Amino acid sequence: MMTLNIEDLDPDTLKKMGLSKPKKYTFLAEHERQYAIKVLNVISSLKQSERDRVLKRALKMNEA
Repeated sequence: MMTLNIEDLDPDTLKKMGLSKPKKYTFLAEHERQYAIKVLNVISSLKQSERDRVLKRALKMNEA
């Protein structure tokens, strides 16, 4: 029995078959969790409402 590896197929063949190569994730959910903990640690001395304000400001700055 012959098997095919999806990595061996060209983009045109994949499209005809209705397939796509699986995405390769480098920034995993675990990494996201670890960074969130680090960020919250920096602002842990603030009250919850103050943390909320700081995080909202950070989001606005990130969009610019």
